[in-house]
Amino acid sequence: MSCRFLSERTRRRSAAILQARLSDTLDLEFQFRQIQWSFRGSDIRTFCPLFRALATEARQIADRIATGITRLLQTPDLRPETIARSTALLPFAVDESPERHIQIVATALIHLSKLIQASAEAARELGDIDSFDLLQRLTHQLDLQLWNLRQRLEETLLPQTSTVNYH
Repeated sequence: MSCRFLSERTRRRSAAILQARLSDTLDLEFQFRQIQWSFRGSDIRTFCPLFRALATEARQIADRIATGITRLLQTPDLRPETIARSTALLPFAVDESPERHIQIVATALIHLSKLIQASAEAARELGDIDSFDLLQRLTHQLDLQLWNLRQRLEETLLPQTSTVNYH
């Protein structure tokens, strides 16, 4: 469905939903980049390429969300202060152990997937089927990223991971 069939109010509300997830996704990308550059230990050769790949995928997801915002005839806000102010993810703690960094980022990935799924439902309720479809596809992409991360963890570093509690 073209955005021209959506009211201005619906387009603004859908764009606000997408903007919130854009900020979260960019924050996740930066968290992956941070862990890539701060990871230490014997598994560095295993995990640094993984974090680089996950950061690249997060950027691709962010680009798709930004495109969804422009499709709604709105302008995405990519400013660092907007991301910092509006992200729903917990801040990345630099002074943690490598194992804890992985736990924090894995939990952030789970949380973002849930946020995007809830946003998809909100877009559907607004009648914005294009944004709903986009967010549904992104949920699946994030779930695949999480599966890849879990596989790598099982193979190398952490037989079981605890999680950070998002309320």
